[in-house]
Amino acid sequence: MAGIVSSKGQVAIPQPLRLKAELMSNATQSGNALSRRPRFDLLQDPMGWTVWDNGADTPAAFGGEILSGLSIRAAEELVLLLNDMYGPPPFNRF
Repeated sequence: MAGIVSSKGQVAIPQPLRLKAELMSNATQSGNALSRRPRFDLLQDPMGWTVWDNGADTPAAFGGEILSGLSIRAAEELVLLLNDMYGPPPFNRF
């Protein structure tokens, strides 16, 4: 990840990213619920249900289609399938 280079040649990580990195680091070290969450989860949206990719912090896509506006049954089945295929979210994406 590129940061901002100061006049002293040091790389400064922007504040929001530094806080997020610290939170993620603390979560994985402490073994709390955040470190055990599945990669894919469900979110209710106005049109139905969305499969959420916790690893990318975006709606999940499969076969070029965004998995949004689904029935609860279809969304649950996709969440189980995708979690079996891809496993837990990566924590080193910074």
